[in-house]
Amino acid sequence: MFARTAIALLSLCGAAHAANVYVMSSGASSLAQANDIAAINALVSGGHIVTLGVEYTQFDSTIDLDGIDVVYLQANWNWNTGDMPMDGQEMLFEFVRNGGGLVTNEWTVWKAAAQGSFEIISPYFPSELDSPFSTLSEMTFTQTTPDSTLNAGLDPQFTFPLTSVSGTHTFIAAKPGAVGYYTFEQSGNTYDALIAAGAGCGRVANFATVNAQMQLEDPNFATLLSNTMTWATLGPLVFGDANADGDINLADLNIVLANFGTETDEGDLDDDGQVDLADLNIVLATFGSSCAD
Repeated sequence: MFARTAIALLSLCGAAHAANVYVMSSGASSLAQANDIAAINALVSGGHIVTLGVEYTQFDSTIDLDGIDVVYLQANWNWNTGDMPMDGQEMLFEFVRNGGGLVTNEWTVWKAAAQGSFEIISPYFPSELDSPFSTLSEMTFTQTTPDSTLNAGLDPQFTFPLTSVSGTHTFIAAKPGAVGYYTFEQSGNTYDALIAAGAGCGRVANFATVNAQMQLEDPNFATLLSNTMTWATLGPLVFGDANADGDINLADLNIVLANFGTETDEGDLDDDGQVDLADLNIVLATFGSSCAD
């Protein structure tokens, strides 16, 4: 019953950017329930409010997402049990389009490519399948694109154990406009581990790993997962949008001009540490764009 019951947990310590996270259950088996507990603990430790909901195969339009900031779509111990109902996908698509966050793990991207699952919501996935899944006993994530929210509390590189759920990870590639924030190495090659992007007026992140129990119980990975939920709440992600309101207009141009020539985050659109001509050109090139486009 635990994995099928919606619960809410609040960290006693709280967090400056706490999110209300809806976690889709991994299933009813003992392994799945242990997985769900590990996921909840990781997120609650990061200060988030967590609701454990139904499995993705039961997620339909009757689910209430009122007050939810981010949906965590898990497909691991129940990865081969079917697809998400179409009305649930349509609701989740609208949730993201209207500013909600979505975070997924390995099997979601694989299922979209190999089984045709998540047909409605997968166009918002920032990654696509590059090659089939594999299995490792441990993995090292290496930061490749700095992001103050995703990287908070983490060293540039950290290693953690993996739990296999018919594999531990797959190989994904960024779609145009998406960003790879972490990578891992296997057999001398480097692959994306976490890819994320804006989608509609919301944000979506795909992990290459299955995110099962031992991985979730590692403090470093738990921190990254928690950080990713926070990142997914930070509003529209439109290149050139200096004030994160989803539209690129005079307000964004004024922010860049007001901070021109300084070293500050305000107006630093290319994240090079200073506001200069490159940032001004970004605003001018994207002027008039909107997250709703």
